[in-house]
Amino acid sequence: MNYFSHFFVDGIESQHEYNAGLLLPDITRGKVKSFRHQLVFTSSKSQQFFEGCSAHYSADKKFHASSFFNNILQEATQIINESKFSPDLNRKWFLAHITAELMLDRILVKTHPEMLDKFYHSLTSINDGDLEIYLKLYGMTDTDTFFKFFNHFRKVQYIYYYTDNNKFVYSLNRIMIRAGVSAISDFNQQVLQEAILLLEEKLAADTDGLIKQLKQSIK
Repeated sequence: MNYFSHFFVDGIESQHEYNAGLLLPDITRGKVKSFRHQLVFTSSKSQQFFEGCSAHYSADKKFHASSFFNNILQEATQIINESKFSPDLNRKWFLAHITAELMLDRILVKTHPEMLDKFYHSLTSINDGDLEIYLKLYGMTDTDTFFKFFNHFRKVQYIYYYTDNNKFVYSLNRIMIRAGVSAISDFNQQVLQEAILLLEEKLAADTDGLIKQLKQSIK
């Protein structure tokens, strides 16, 4: 699942440290090996961050093993494979995977924008000093670089832009580049936009049912 989906299914109102923990395993990738092992915490805030991280791992494991996700992935894979991309598009399987995950966020943002307001409010309500203590407990040394990224993430609030076709494709392209895949060409970005609209049409035909299945997939 992507950032907003984790909050949507597991977020707890006013439990800001817990909610931030739901994102930490993903946004600290490459800087912290894992938050899976519990340490002896002297702060209740650290315990709450940890509980959010634990919920993230549990949800991801169940979600990726669920028939719900695999059905969406099959739809995305078929659409990507049948689209008229030029031959220079690499790793279609990876593009299909991230498109399937981000599409869920896109649909959730469109149908429940008030939840995204709560998501960003919660992230800006934590005490950064408490978070820094927690991150250092798990071996993060360059917290300055992390907080530059995290503050930018909270300020720009780019998940709101998932509703814009061009910016949604831009986000997918950035993920491909960060994964070491060549950037998607302008031509292939246009083809991808068409594929995205087709996938969204299929998945958003019954948004209430989709959200119900999403929640059930992590139980």
